[in-house]
Amino acid sequence: MEKKKKIQYELYNKTFNNFIDIGIISDLKKSKKFFSKNLKKKFVIFDRDGIINLDNGYTYKIKEFVWRSNIFDLIKFFNDNNYYTFVATNQSGIGRGYYKELDVLKLHDWINKKLKDKGAHIDEFFHAPYFKQSKNKDYRINRNLRKPNIGMYLKIFSKWLIDKNKSFVIGDSQSDIEFANNAGLNGLLIKPGEDVYKVCLKKIKVC
Repeated sequence: MEKKKKIQYELYNKTFNNFIDIGIISDLKKSKKFFSKNLKKKFVIFDRDGIINLDNGYTYKIKEFVWRSNIFDLIKFFNDNNYYTFVATNQSGIGRGYYKELDVLKLHDWINKKLKDKGAHIDEFFHAPYFKQSKNKDYRINRNLRKPNIGMYLKIFSKWLIDKNKSFVIGDSQSDIEFANNAGLNGLLIKPGEDVYKVCLKKIKVC
């Protein structure tokens, strides 16, 4: 006699799980607020030059890009722990005319491709091309984008459902820490020569 197939189930525990049934119109109307609250995620904002790569001054060419040791592991660590990962980088070299904005965009696409080859990723890159004496008037505006101002953080806030609680800025300069403070975030300063992965795991409590 053939055994009957049994349906498996898991008992819902509202203490540890968030759930909404949208089977009726009143609950459907509540769903927007529900998702806005429960889909928010913690996040980390990385500086680029000095954290993702060694800061050799106005890096924009792939052939001159040198990864910082263990940065793949650090980014993947945050990916695996359900953090959004962003890069916020001052790129006054654009405003100064040293390279084009397209060069930066191409480099960031390449960075993410290499990260994905290692099972990691950056959710979005943000850059500030501002330079007050730029020959291009477009780069003499939006000063608020340049760290330690918080324009890049405000862009993240407007585009992503983020939770500031236990979120971080990781940088290699005092400007990055001031940026974190101005945005109301925790800032972690990484010194040259330090193992960025080990320092972050030692100082940051992820939960």
